[in-house]
Amino acid sequence: MDGRGTARRARWSVLVAAGLALATAGGVTGYAAAQAQHHLPTARVLVLIRSTAVPVQGSGQSFAEQAAASYAEVATTPLVLDPVIEELGLRTTSRGLAQRVASTRAPGTIVIDISVAGGSRTEEARIANAVGRRLVQVSGSLSPAGAASSVELRQIGVAVASD
Repeated sequence: MDGRGTARRARWSVLVAAGLALATAGGVTGYAAAQAQHHLPTARVLVLIRSTAVPVQGSGQSFAEQAAASYAEVATTPLVLDPVIEELGLRTTSRGLAQRVASTRAPGTIVIDISVAGGSRTEEARIANAVGRRLVQVSGSLSPAGAASSVELRQIGVAVASD
């Protein structure tokens, strides 16, 4: 083998090593970001369906999942956020707070996770818990009176600040 082959192989080795280093650094950074987001203080709200009608097999769960998805959306509206802002004395608008609040429901579940980013962990937990409480409070006014099925929300998990 001549000097060119050795030099070429050395360049490839350097390129491969650099690529692996960059991929590892990117993976570690992505993992750290995902872990930081995963550990946001999170309040949890359970969506229950009270039915006076006899449900068709499976339709009750489907209805509950749809209701949970809808209530997850309601959690970031002024109906919920304006009273939270007032209660906690926050210096923001419902639009500004909505950008910090994540209200999600994993597919196939009837649990809403409410987390808040962009502050101290203590503040995030206070806001997430207040949003969960307010969502439970307003839920009764959003179900039609006298309906065969009514929706009930319960806060089942409290956000805890962890530093």
